[in-house]
Amino acid sequence: MLFGASVSIDVPRGVSSRFLANVWALFALVFLASYTANLAAFMITIDEYYKLSGIEDWRLLHPTKLTPHFKFATIRHSSTDMNLKLTYPRMHKYMSKYSQLDVDTAERNLKNNTIHAFIYDANVLEYMAGRDPGCSLLTVGRWYAMSGYGIGMQRGSPLREEVTEILLNMQHSGEIERMQAFWLSGACHAKKDKKGQKESNKIGILNFISAFILLAAGVLLGLILLILEHLYFKSGRKCLKKYDKCGCCAFVSLSLGKSLTFEQSVLEAIDIRRKHKCKDLICEMNIWQTRHQLDMALLKIKHIQRELSYVTSKNETMNTLADDEEADERYESEMDSQSIPMLQLNVPEHETDICLYSIMSLIVYHVALVVC
Repeated sequence: MLFGASVSIDVPRGVSSRFLANVWALFALVFLASYTANLAAFMITIDEYYKLSGIEDWRLLHPTKLTPHFKFATIRHSSTDMNLKLTYPRMHKYMSKYSQLDVDTAERNLKNNTIHAFIYDANVLEYMAGRDPGCSLLTVGRWYAMSGYGIGMQRGSPLREEVTEILLNMQHSGEIERMQAFWLSGACHAKKDKKGQKESNKIGILNFISAFILLAAGVLLGLILLILEHLYFKSGRKCLKKYDKCGCCAFVSLSLGKSLTFEQSVLEAIDIRRKHKCKDLICEMNIWQTRHQLDMALLKIKHIQRELSYVTSKNETMNTLADDEEADERYESEMDSQSIPMLQLNVPEHETDICLYSIMSLIVYHVALVVC
């Protein structure tokens, strides 16, 4: 994955190129590790508030288990304070030292982090959270109990029945719910409904600054190594070759030892030949004659090689024919030893005897027919 390519490429051979390849592999490894770590960290959403489940949440029942201790309160001598005193006396005893005078004081103490939670009537809390200028308040948890509101009047008042009838009609038509949603929700509730859950932060370029610093430092060191390598092969290698007679540099670096071998001497001779050119016509003529003689010598060598191959093939053919003649002689001797009469004809060797040979063959053929 780190060194793969769509086309075939050679493996880096130089010191600087290998160093840059290793730096790139290390950068890819660090970048991948940083991306994985930052992705896991940024995907986790952090709740910036105490997500209480209700009045029976463990933070309210056991506030001293947290460090620092969890602080919550309500308004002294209110209906909520009376209900908690009767239902949860232990909780009421702990929270009584943090009791608030009114709603405004409780709101200021919440923002100043003097208390961590404020327990009170749900409608009042919704109104506080919806009308908060900075939208820094939030209502959490389930409702503990449901109770209705009433309007106080004098006993025997003639308006009692009319007000009761109007309130019932508004409740049946849903007007009270619409008024509650309009007046008690506020602008902060609309923002929270649109935003929903807190989004995870985005990973930026600053989260990978260490990997890019590593890459930049590696490229800079690679350029320095390239300059040192160029200086070594241009001037330092000749000086080192004079002192390295036993080849000790090969123990330090194989590439350093190979640079001082005979192959490099040949390359040096080629470089010298390219640099030193003739300055007059006589020198160029001598070089041309030498090259011409060299070409002629190469042609003669090729001609001699062809003749040698021809002679070798001819000798092999003669040896094969000699072996065939020996085999024929052995066969004739074996046939003579068995005393089998055979009709032998001498095949002529020259073209002038072809006619005589054909006539004799016909005569022998007719004689054979007559005998049969």
